[in-house]
Amino acid sequence: MKKIPFLLFALLFILSSCSHKSATDSYEEGILLGEEGQYEESLKAFNDAISKDAAFRDAYNNRGFYAKLNLEDYAGAIEDFTTAINVDSTDNDAFAYSNRGFAKYKLKDFRGALKDFKESEKLDPNNPYLYRNMAIMMFDINNPDAACFYANKAMVLGYEVIYKRDDLKKLMDEHCPKSAE
Repeated sequence: MKKIPFLLFALLFILSSCSHKSATDSYEEGILLGEEGQYEESLKAFNDAISKDAAFRDAYNNRGFYAKLNLEDYAGAIEDFTTAINVDSTDNDAFAYSNRGFAKYKLKDFRGALKDFKESEKLDPNNPYLYRNMAIMMFDINNPDAACFYANKAMVLGYEVIYKRDDLKKLMDEHCPKSAE
């Protein structure tokens, strides 16, 4: 009789261990949920990934990008992007700098945003999302020449194709003069 409760306990332990997600599983779930617009659930999935692996730099970057930016927690997003940059400073942090710059822009820290954008550009001058971020800020601060320059650069680098978005094209159609054909 004593063997049955022990076997039941062992079976329950094994089954519960199988259902636990790894940090990578939670991270991937966070991305999918963020892409689907389920930002609160995305945040929870990234939190789970980070709780399992506190050095998971991409989880910080993408928690800031997919969840916190969309939830308008710009200060929290800045913290995440800063952590991503600091976790492994030997990695290319171009996206984290670009994302942090965008969060700073949303908080009206234009100098801080520009500094981060320039650092991102040094690390990866071919990042179309960086130029999209710069264009949006320049449109917002009423610098249409710079905005159109950066928007065009993002488009040339494939922003629309890579990210499957037309937000920048719409801004350009509305605010940028057509080039001579």
